[in-house]
Amino acid sequence: MIRVESTISGVCPEIAQTSVQLGLTFDGVRIKSTLAQA
Repeated sequence: MIRVESTISGVCPEIAQTSVQLGLTFDGVRIKSTLAQA
């Protein structure tokens, strides 16, 4: 089996706020501020 981990980086404040307002969840997804941190 191959293990895959998803990472989201560089989300602008407007997109983050919209995601929260829509009730989106990112369970199991790592979220980092910058690509360098990912």
